[in-house]
Amino acid sequence: MNIKFYLIIILVVLELVGSIDQKKEKDLVFENNLLDVGTVNDDTLITHVFKVKNVSEGLIQIIDTQKSCTCSSLILDKKTFQPGDVGQIIMKVNTKGKSGKFSVFGILIANTEQKYYKLMLRGNISRN
Repeated sequence: MNIKFYLIIILVVLELVGSIDQKKEKDLVFENNLLDVGTVNDDTLITHVFKVKNVSEGLIQIIDTQKSCTCSSLILDKKTFQPGDVGQIIMKVNTKGKSGKFSVFGILIANTEQKYYKLMLRGNISRN
């Protein structure tokens, strides 16, 4: 075989490896997506505001939200983000009747390539 064939094969392999190694850029960027609240009493209502920004060049819609526990809620200040828009997601967790370590998740489902964005509050609940 000739040298051109080998060069083409090498270039194709390098292109494939390069595209695998590149991390996909996110369209929604969070200031943080995890908060460890430490130790709280079992009668505490935990409230945290997650800040999010649309860093893409297109319109982003939050299609739906999901939560891992009926003890939690997610409140969005907006569901549509123009490029550059910043928004807030308020996550609340009611610790009443619970004890020990906990992790509560909130999931945003968006019309982006990534689709799912996870937010988490965790900590330890002590009984009074």
